[in-house]
Amino acid sequence: MNISFRHSIAIRLIVYIFVFSSIITLILSIFQLYLDYSRGIDEIESRIQEIKESSLESLTSSLWDLYDDHVHTQLEGITQLPSIQYVEIREKGKILDSAGSIRTQNIVTATFPMIYRREGQHIPIGELYIVASLENLYERLWDDVMIILLSNALRTFLVSAFIFFLFEFLVTRHLLKISQYLQQFSSNRLDASLNLQRKPQQDELEQVVITLNQVTDNLNQTTVSKESLENSLRRQHVLNDNLLKATTQLQSLNRSLKNEISERKKTEEQLKSANAELSTANTKLKETQMQLVQSAKLASIGELATGIAHELNQPLMYIRNSAQTELLDGKENLDLHSTYETLQMVEEGTDRMMAIIEHLRNFARQSDFSLQSLDLHEVLENSMVLLDQQLKLRSIALEKKFTSNCPKIIGDPYQLEQVFVNLLTNARDALESCPTPKLIIQTEYISNDGDSELKVHLIDNGEGMAESVIEKIFDPFFTTKEPGKGTGLGLSISYGIIQKHKGQIQVSSIQGKGTTFTITFFPNQMPFQGRQDDEQI
Repeated sequence: MNISFRHSIAIRLIVYIFVFSSIITLILSIFQLYLDYSRGIDEIESRIQEIKESSLESLTSSLWDLYDDHVHTQLEGITQLPSIQYVEIREKGKILDSAGSIRTQNIVTATFPMIYRREGQHIPIGELYIVASLENLYERLWDDVMIILLSNALRTFLVSAFIFFLFEFLVTRHLLKISQYLQQFSSNRLDASLNLQRKPQQDELEQVVITLNQVTDNLNQTTVSKESLENSLRRQHVLNDNLLKATTQLQSLNRSLKNEISERKKTEEQLKSANAELSTANTKLKETQMQLVQSAKLASIGELATGIAHELNQPLMYIRNSAQTELLDGKENLDLHSTYETLQMVEEGTDRMMAIIEHLRNFARQSDFSLQSLDLHEVLENSMVLLDQQLKLRSIALEKKFTSNCPKIIGDPYQLEQVFVNLLTNARDALESCPTPKLIIQTEYISNDGDSELKVHLIDNGEGMAESVIEKIFDPFFTTKEPGKGTGLGLSISYGIIQKHKGQIQVSSIQGKGTTFTITFFPNQMPFQGRQDDEQI
């Protein structure tokens, strides 16, 4: 009797394994997609909450002050955030201003009251209505569906195929040969021994072969009689018992294979879970690092607040005095030429105030690492905008020694400016007790056989540092300043920024004579322009 391929034990075994694996794969895939959907919804709601925390108060103030252009610019900026399609400001059902458009039906909306606080009063002036799209989330989930299903289907197919060929090689083909051999009992051909044509192994199949050959030998040596038939029947029972034992052992082997497959799947799920946790931890680490950089910026601005206020107060006082002088002269005594000159000076003062405020906004804003071609001297000059008045108030002599052949470099101007502001602020504090404080900013370009170096030296004649302090100067949260005057993050973050620009930062100091910070850039090894490094400081 020939057994068809589709009725073989191996085929049934592979079908059962494949169906079970497919069901488990489908359930796990649906669960994974549900988790991804929930995470995506949480991200959108979190982004809307961030808009509320970062923009609602400034929008309310701008709307109260009737700065329509500024309000619309802020609304346009909100619509540039991921998934944000439309935003509007309305009052009692009337739209005051809006930006963007609703391009899909799959949306999430949020409404926040706009309340202006003035002299202890809370005045409602409108509502901020935000519409976020779910299309990007659905597209990402669809891509995940295809990847998960295809990868799991391929893995299930490969495992099932391996089990099929393993079972076919180890069991099925030998069972077929045993079956063919046993058919000799009906044709009275008992002159041959059973040989499975494999290496000798002490397993169940070998035991079956030995038993069958013994039966054959006994049948050949025994005459046909009632007693021999009874003996043959008994041997047949023994053979059946051995076959039953072999079948039981095969079933045990099958269960062991299933357990191994189950354990392998559990291991794969654990690896996936570990990868997801690592990804989440990495994301949180990057967010924390960005927050530390921004905190260091805001701390620097806080330390420079007095100098900035003085910078703004000078042109304001001049404008106020000029206006009072013109008013005291009266309309009849106004000199057109004198008034024109006064207005020119007023314009110059307001231009300077606007430049300081704009520079302060650019310095304080939180931005991603963005590379561009820049002039290092221009970055140094911009760093001095926020510190120039501070140095003058403390009678610190500033000397600039800029090289005439400074090449362009590739870098992030705002992060480099943060480095120089931090170093200059530290130098200012180090010169506090010096009778003749002096600060030198020097640039140096060295080119030799295709390799080039651009160095920036910041030299002060302050009190200097001990060797034990220098060893820990770039460690996070290490500071020699009094509590409340330093975070201990400035030099650590500066070190990370320079490393990200493929540069070096070094310090040398002699107690009682001063300190020199040297930053070295390698123009031939700078990051490529237009490429943003995912690595955070």
